[in-house]
Amino acid sequence: MERAIACMRNGVGQVDIEVDGHLLVAAEPGYSLEPGSAAPSPYGMLLASLGACTAFSLRQCASRQRWPLESLDIFLTLSHEACGPHVERMLLITGVDRDCQQALLEHAGRTPLTVLLGACMRISTTLI
Repeated sequence: MERAIACMRNGVGQVDIEVDGHLLVAAEPGYSLEPGSAAPSPYGMLLASLGACTAFSLRQCASRQRWPLESLDIFLTLSHEACGPHVERMLLITGVDRDCQQALLEHAGRTPLTVLLGACMRISTTLI
């Protein structure tokens, strides 16, 4: 079971978050923690979580198949459309042939967070 605590102090535009002993900071869009730096927004953290879940799941899949996956870059964007939120996920996969890339693309649609988030938003995934 995962647990998290989110704490806002003094009404400032940042939230301190503890997830299973790991400390994170989220900020309201446009809120700067210090000059030149800003924490991700909740939407940014959502995209980061989906990217991490995708990367871990695809690495595990490649490992089980003994495919020589060298690198995996995942580019994510979130847009708010008339029909609801839409995540566009693009995968740049190196080290494996086109057939393995296609299999990993298909597997991306079955990762745990993709399944969870796909119940309330559209997620499209392509290879680049």
